[in-house]
Amino acid sequence: MILEKQFEKAFIGYTSYQPNRPCLAIYDTEKCIQILMDDDRMTQDEAMECFEFNIVGSWVGNHTPIFLNRSSIEEFEECYQ
Repeated sequence: MILEKQFEKAFIGYTSYQPNRPCLAIYDTEKCIQILMDDDRMTQDEAMECFEFNIVGSWVGNHTPIFLNRSSIEEFEECYQ
């Protein structure tokens, strides 16, 4: 599943093929939020809330896209502490 055309510039790639699993579109979270701020004239807080509730929070089946949060390995490891 590809998000609507509005988020095309936030598309960064897709998952590698794995047997019995669909390839999934990958979008940059920060770019999606910036697009909402620019196109829909939302504040950062409004864009983040809209993104988290209406986009990330939506299940559209087995092809639901992935949203990437760019970070350092240290930030990633903090998630597991």
